[in-house]
Amino acid sequence: MVRTADRVKPERRDVGTVSPLPRDNSKPGTSWRFRRPCEATSGRRIGFHRQAVLAGIAAVLFLMPTRLFAQTPQAQSNDAPVPELSHMLEEITAVIGTEERTLSGRLLATDTAGTHLFEERNATLHQIPSDAVRRRETRNEPFRYLSSEDLSAELLKQLPGGFEVTSAGPFLVCSNGSSEYAMYVGELLERVAAEYFEFWKESPVSVSAPAVSLPVIVFRTPQQYLEFAHGQHPDIEFTDVPGYYSIRFNQMLLPEGIPQDASSNRRSLLQYLRNQTRMVETIVHEGVHQLAFNTGLQVRYADNPLWMVEGLAVYFEGVSNRGTLLWSGPGLPSRTRLPAFTTAAERGTPALPLDDLISSNAPFQTSDRVAEAYAEGWALTFYLVRRNREAFDRLTMSVQQRKPVVSVSGDAWRKEFADAVQQPPEELEAELIRYMARIRPPR
Repeated sequence: MVRTADRVKPERRDVGTVSPLPRDNSKPGTSWRFRRPCEATSGRRIGFHRQAVLAGIAAVLFLMPTRLFAQTPQAQSNDAPVPELSHMLEEITAVIGTEERTLSGRLLATDTAGTHLFEERNATLHQIPSDAVRRRETRNEPFRYLSSEDLSAELLKQLPGGFEVTSAGPFLVCSNGSSEYAMYVGELLERVAAEYFEFWKESPVSVSAPAVSLPVIVFRTPQQYLEFAHGQHPDIEFTDVPGYYSIRFNQMLLPEGIPQDASSNRRSLLQYLRNQTRMVETIVHEGVHQLAFNTGLQVRYADNPLWMVEGLAVYFEGVSNRGTLLWSGPGLPSRTRLPAFTTAAERGTPALPLDDLISSNAPFQTSDRVAEAYAEGWALTFYLVRRNREAFDRLTMSVQQRKPVVSVSGDAWRKEFADAVQQPPEELEAELIRYMARIRPPR
């Protein structure tokens, strides 16, 4: 469930495969912490209603920002030149929203309408029309992301009192809730990162360690989460969204909403989470999005195929009733998407023709088709990883070459898929249905 169509490609400083992160799940990295004084709070923790399908709908809406590409006859094609991203630090003064602001960062791209894609040092992206720019100045120093310490301090300035930041591998877990749950989230995400890099280790697909720390904000109550989410994205309804990764702000947001007696120790917390598996799935799902958009696998604000973006995140979800993290790693059949796909495919064809899925993101942006799109996107990912990993890797490497603010035509998407899979779509569709019919849901 990616929220906000902003995706930033981190600086790729190497072209080799990055070694997996340490797999020690006993403790998240806690070498340093930042904390703001706690404001008095009262009241019981509130339960949070989650509906997977509606959550998926809202999440997808964020993938396409209000104005990602120049929607004009001159819109760029995939082969159109895009300005080289700036490696030098720039300061830009521009009218953003209703106020004039000065930002420090770098220019990533400019579309054909003259709108600049500008990245701050905290990895936040801004789309700034050229006529909104008041001043631009290139500094005589290279662009660098904020350090973990500086980014932590900035996060605490954005949030009300009571939040504490703890490092957890490439993630910064910022929470004002239960310390036990915050520790669990950090441990789980560290394990997800380790498995993510392991997944690509023997692959020709190249991924890089994140160039900037990845913020994960955990709110004590769903109401706090909803208020902050609305502030980031006022046009989106978050009531049934169990968490999201914002491509624009490069942040993951999660509500906690766990009763105090269930989060007082790890045993009680795990017992609670065994009956709230969607919470575990959401942490993993959004963590994979955040990693993918920060390791060079996918490109923020590029025309990414959503079936691959969401399919990979669902592929990693696999919850378990055992262990200290209640997560078994990637590759388990999806407990929600498998039944949805097989039920729809019982008549011999999937709910979405394969061509519709691979040639357009429209199914993910239509409320009556998004559930089918998620199910089929996961099924296609699951099938390719298991049965034709070479094709999946070829397709992934092609998508890695996407450019920010450059649209890709449906015909180009079809050719890209055909070149990678090297199989007629109708033949692949029939094979996909036969294969998935033999898959059984996890126990």
